[in-house]
Amino acid sequence: MLPLLFLAGSPGPLELLVIFGVVLVLFGPRKLPGIARSIGRMLHELRKASDEFRSQVMSIEDASATPTDAVAEESAPSAADVPSPESTDAANAACDKEPGDSGGAS
Repeated sequence: MLPLLFLAGSPGPLELLVIFGVVLVLFGPRKLPGIARSIGRMLHELRKASDEFRSQVMSIEDASATPTDAVAEESAPSAADVPSPESTDAANAACDKEPGDSGGAS
């Protein structure tokens, strides 16, 4: 049960020193710079891919938000669509006439 306690938290300075010693013995001092360089490149590519993914998600969210705003603006009546009071009175007067009534005196 004691070895599992090592995995419980982040490694301390002693654990990091032991890990570095094991890696040094396994790979040797000549290969360590190449290994560190390849790990650095891998982390750089991972960060770049993460940033690209994040920017694509943000652009999709922005694009999905824009059409709903445009639809809301299109569905709202504009000043040209709203009838003026004069045209409303004329339409009401035309509706009040009976069919066959020419509007003049008979």
